[in-house]
Amino acid sequence: MGGGLVAALFIWFDPSVIVDAHIWPQWDVWMLPPFFLAALLATVDWCFPGIVLGVGVMFKGQLLMLGPVLALWPLLSGRYGALGRVVSGFVLATG
Repeated sequence: MGGGLVAALFIWFDPSVIVDAHIWPQWDVWMLPPFFLAALLATVDWCFPGIVLGVGVMFKGQLLMLGPVLALWPLLSGRYGALGRVVSGFVLATG
């Protein structure tokens, strides 16, 4: 499976999107664009995709449920440098 398909499946079956869409329906679904951009930047090995996700968390708090997914992605694929960039991006964005 390609990285884009995996990222799309993560957002399709994401519990925070399901809760936001079906339990508390709203017009402002702010969590989709930051996660899509962070997943895209993680697939092309951009520095600090966690910054995008950290800024998105400031708009919509349910995005915090996606943080471990984006951090586990490079860990399970064995890219420890990318894991450091994601985690340090979270720290920089929330700092």
